[in-house]
Amino acid sequence: MGMGNAGRTGRPIRGSSSRSGRAGFFGFKFMGGGGGAGEGIGLLLLAGLLLVLVAGGDVVWADEQHGETTEPTTPEPFDPSKRGPLKFGDRCESTTECGFAGSVCDSTLRTCQCTSDLPATNHIDKCGKMAQVNESCFFTEQCEQMTEQTECRDGRCICRFEMNPIFKPDGTVECRGTVNRPIVTERYVDPTMIAVLVAMAVMFIIICVVLRLFSK
Repeated sequence: MGMGNAGRTGRPIRGSSSRSGRAGFFGFKFMGGGGGAGEGIGLLLLAGLLLVLVAGGDVVWADEQHGETTEPTTPEPFDPSKRGPLKFGDRCESTTECGFAGSVCDSTLRTCQCTSDLPATNHIDKCGKMAQVNESCFFTEQCEQMTEQTECRDGRCICRFEMNPIFKPDGTVECRGTVNRPIVTERYVDPTMIAVLVAMAVMFIIICVVLRLFSK
């Protein structure tokens, strides 16, 4: 009995250290006696998962930010019913008091002015962009602020008084009038008149000679 108990108790008890399989990270079971390789693979899987999560978050954040920055903003159309009756240069307290398109109540001047992107004005009730010769327009001051001696006719900037536009290399345009050359009358001499004058001169000489001879 003693020997049997001793034999039983003397047998080596197999523990978890002698198992052929070892549990790794996230429940993966790595086969083999050593645990170093299994733990290394588990660390690699964990690092890869973290990289995927971080990269996915950056892409989503970049997409959201890109969508915020590129979202088009359309200006509200001008509604005269929501504006006051003030004209260009009138005293104002807020933009809603200015009653023409493209107007704003200047915070410094406290008067109705045109917005910075519409510098041309007729100083009454219109604001617009400056226009070059042959460009579209809807009031004359758009043309005049770009080129002198121009006007808006039929929706286009043209030179006044039938002048011609001269396009310079620097991109500017000058309106010049047509040069009218003075009319020069051609001098015409009739050959018949010359012959008559010569004949009369010869006759005068002959008469003088004859009279001199008869006088002797």
